Amino acid sequence: GVEALVRETVDRHGSLDVVFSNAGIMRDGSVVDLPEDDWDALFAVNVKGSFLLGKHAIPHMSATGSGSFIITASANSFYAESDIAGYCATKGAAMQLTRAMAIDHGPEGVRVNCICPGWIETAMSQPFLDENPDSRAFAGRIAPSGRIGQPEDVAEVALFLASDESRFVTGAAYNVDGGWTAGMTKALALI
Repeated sequence: GVEALVRETVDRHGSLDVVFSNAGIMRDGSVVDLPEDDWDALFAVNVKGSFLLGKHAIPHMSATGSGSFIITASANSFYAESDIAGYCATKGAAMQLTRAMAIDHGPEGVRVNCICPGWIETAMSQPFLDENPDSRAFAGRIAPSGRIGQPEDVAEVALFLASDESRFVTGAAYNVDGGWTAGMTKALALI
């Protein structure tokens, strides 16, 4: 399916300038609790999806000597949380895949970067945010910015990475997390 998607895009538009690998899923559980099928599903979507997209898209970008390939990783690429071991592992892998692809394909003119969102109000985060009254307040408190991110916050960084304004940026991980991964505020530490 990925190969057909890339081929159809190139056939329709003549080239491939920007790819945003933004698929992701979440499954809860420690390594003891997480079913093996969920572990495999996490890696299939969160890591293999970007691998396959790169495998089929980068040759088209390399052929033109330019292109921006963007991967959605996560704040959990840097910062582990309890009960989401598989998710954390896949997002760490996504960040390292970004770096490896940047090294391998930078000489061909292809830039590869990742975006590492924190709590963003999306369909994937909605169950946690809605599960109890304190969840939403907590998600806003963990970021020094004091709020939950919006999809537009991530989109602006993706637009920058897709543009020529980031022409000298590759192998980078952009935290879009309101400062969450910068560290813990004293107020949060006292909770």
